[in-house]
Amino acid sequence: MGCPNHDTLLQNSEGLGSSEGKIIGLVNDCTSGALARKFRGYGGVQVSGCDSLTDESITAIAVKCPMLTSLDISGCDQMTDVAIQAVAEHCSELRALEMGGCDMLSDDPLIALTERCPHLTKLDLSGCDEMTDEVLFAIARHCPLLESLDVSRCDSIEDEGVQAVAEGCPKLRHFHASGCDVLTDLCILALARNSHLQSLDVSYCDILSSNSILAVAANCPELQALDVSGCDELNDAALVAVAQSCPRLRALSVGECKILTDAVFHAVAKGCPKLQSLNARKCKLTDEGLVAVAGGCPAIRSLGLSGCRAVTDAGILAVAQSCGATLQHLNVE
Repeated sequence: MGCPNHDTLLQNSEGLGSSEGKIIGLVNDCTSGALARKFRGYGGVQVSGCDSLTDESITAIAVKCPMLTSLDISGCDQMTDVAIQAVAEHCSELRALEMGGCDMLSDDPLIALTERCPHLTKLDLSGCDEMTDEVLFAIARHCPLLESLDVSRCDSIEDEGVQAVAEGCPKLRHFHASGCDVLTDLCILALARNSHLQSLDVSYCDILSSNSILAVAANCPELQALDVSGCDELNDAALVAVAQSCPRLRALSVGECKILTDAVFHAVAKGCPKLQSLNARKCKLTDEGLVAVAGGCPAIRSLGLSGCRAVTDAGILAVAQSCGATLQHLNVE
């Protein structure tokens, strides 16, 4: 495919204001130099999904925009260590960096990034599957302001790295580690010591036991989002404890937690009145539990019920009657 027209892209960036540049899925190396000059002085640049970009593009942006505070290059899957090294060398004011899906990155430039960008509050490394615990150790040493970390699908990280982050980043509020299936209760217990934790995604970390989620329930009253989908060792007691102890919960995903029963959903109905999203895919949820949720969670917007074989038309009708004004998404396939 040929290069997009330079003038068109630059005209599209005219209305972005002085604080953020956002060009999604359109930029390639032929336009990046001009756009880098255009973005000079912008606080944030988003080029997510521009899969034709290479190191040349990100290096140009880093050199021309040294005052960047946020950069989103997620989905730019041709990025290598060269680009991230340039960001580390030129963009020391970064607060937020999203690199999800950049799967050719090794430890060294990511470590350099933590050393030279000490103000980072948000870091998305999801899918950077060459990354090891050495990067997490560096984050723990150099990024004390970090509030949000996503290491989903980073297959090489282990408990020790997550424990280091839990101890070294006391402001951590959001931790996502979906698909990191070697993580155990040890690292979740460390994270649970942070009473300010607001969102936790450990979906498909399938060797976690109920002990880790009981600890989260006991210590994290500010929790607003929990995803434990695919953690099929979790029992009713753990999720009932969450429902009883986390009244601010807005999103709960327990899909494929196949031993959970209606007891969990009755507890959710009683303890989580602000719940907006519930994924119960392939759970043992019945009409009785669903009716309880519909009555106790009137703000529900999204319900995932696929594979809930005990749910019948009666349960769906109860949801429609109680939550029809707010419900936006219902999946029963």
